[in-house]
Amino acid sequence: MDDSLIGIVSLVVISVSFATVVHLRVNNYWSATFISALLSVVMLQVVFYIELGYLDPFFLIAIAISGIVALIISALVGILIKAFRKKISNVQ
Repeated sequence: MDDSLIGIVSLVVISVSFATVVHLRVNNYWSATFISALLSVVMLQVVFYIELGYLDPFFLIAIAISGIVALIISALVGILIKAFRKKISNVQ
């Protein structure tokens, strides 16, 4: 696999994982969205630091771009979890 594809897959997996956990724990949609996006970006940079052994010189650009992507992913996961909660509450 290409290095850029590994980075994209890592970002998606980390973002979906954090978004799911945070949206299940935090009831406020916007707080959960921003918290999970922030945690995803930080964790991604930590993983890259461990993998490379040094901080990428363009990490500020990577933080900005991955932050936007993580925010979008977190918002979409939040919408799904909100719909799931609504469906569950209607059943009971």
